[in-house]
Amino acid sequence: MKNKFKNYDDFIDTNNIIYYTLCNYIEISSNVRGVMRNKAFILFKSIFDLIFAVTILCLSLPVILMLSLIIFIQTGEFPFFIQERGLTLDSHRFKMYKIKTMKSQKSNINSSRKNIFYKNELKEFVTPLGRFLRKTGLDELPQLLNIIIGEMSFVGPRPLSITDLQIMKDSFPKEYAARGMNKFKPGITGYWQVFQDRDKGVENLIKLENFYSENYSFKLDTKILFLTFQIVFKGTHFDAILPSAKSDKFRRNSLKNFERGKYNIECAT
Repeated sequence: MKNKFKNYDDFIDTNNIIYYTLCNYIEISSNVRGVMRNKAFILFKSIFDLIFAVTILCLSLPVILMLSLIIFIQTGEFPFFIQERGLTLDSHRFKMYKIKTMKSQKSNINSSRKNIFYKNELKEFVTPLGRFLRKTGLDELPQLLNIIIGEMSFVGPRPLSITDLQIMKDSFPKEYAARGMNKFKPGITGYWQVFQDRDKGVENLIKLENFYSENYSFKLDTKILFLTFQIVFKGTHFDAILPSAKSDKFRRNSLKNFERGKYNIECAT
């Protein structure tokens, strides 16, 4: 058999070409599969969000109307709170809907505030019914409309107010820039919303949101939704205005159970 290679160097060069060609093919194939997986996940997530949001909105509409009437009687004000929010000042900006839980403030008492995770100065404006709504998270029911419109998802990064985003941009530019790279829609609930540690500030927010971005799956979404329903029924929603030891204890226990695999719910990933 005639030798195709004139010398040993030709043999090595040819094999190197084959080796690097295969490596590039494998890398490209892996990237293509990753992109396809991402697109498929986002597509099915959007379909689930739409169907689930329409269903829950229809079931909860009488409750929303009843709560709105009570709030109107208590405050004499429009019962819904509409606020512009986003992931950054330039990314996923939209008008978010909530049931109103506070009386209107005549002055801008937040002008000197720098901590976006604790807003104790607003506590005095929360109505009696508002306290219940904030503890259960039921004040966020109107955000189902944001999901139906396509502005939000059930599970995703937390949308922040324009004021809070400006504070983050000025004080934490690196973390703010990282948020702008998030590929998911803002969520009513999410990994940070469930496991948040507000004492650790912006670093904790970005860390947990990045964890979700890198490990997203239908299984993880199911776990987050499961814990969210627990928060609603137990009234342990951790709120910036009305934080409580009970809410913090539930968060810490949930995180421990999550890490131990207690919420290992079987579903498609």
